[in-house]
Parts: sequence; structure tokens; C-alpha cells
Amino acid sequence: MPSSTEAAAKSADQSQTAFNEAYAKQSKNAKWEYKAKGSKLTLAKVNGKQVSQWQYNSILATKNKFTSRSFTYQIAKAGQGKVNRKTTFLRVDNNQ
Repeated sequence: MPSSTEAAAKSADQSQTAFNEAYAKQSKNAKWEYKAKGSKLTLAKVNGKQVSQWQYNSILATKNKFTSRSFTYQIAKAGQGKVNRKTTFLRVDNNQ
């Protein structure tokens, strides 16, 4: 079973392709949950008894994407921190 590590997190940050590969590998046995409140979006990945969380701040949502100015994270077995850079997510469901 794959596990989150600091090396995996740093590798996934190198490119969109690396992120997509890490996401696919680590999501096979995981359950994703989210909570949106105000201008914040929190994502949680639950894998067994391990939980990883990302909180995206100052969210601007449009029809097919959302943008965040910064985010904080706490990744199981990898640590925690804050990233002060713009992040944009495109719609990823199959109902486009």
C-alpha cells in the first residue's frame, strides 16, 4: 500500500505530470473528503487510520476552476507547512 512521504510530496510538486502520477498512485485505497466554508476549502485524504489535509485560502471559484492565494497542509508521514503561492485547480470530475 502506498504511503505519503516527504520525498513523494516534493517530487509531486515538480510538475503537473508528477503530481498526477502521485495522485493516482496514492488515491487507489484512499477516500477524499472536502469542506467549503467562506473563502476556504479543506481537502482531506483518509487512508486507513492516516489523514492528510490541505486548506486552501482566499478561494476564487469560476465555472470550471478555482484559484487559491495560499494553502497550508499536514501530510501523514511527511509533515506540515504553508505554501504562499497561487494555485489553480481545473474541474476534474467526468460531468464536464
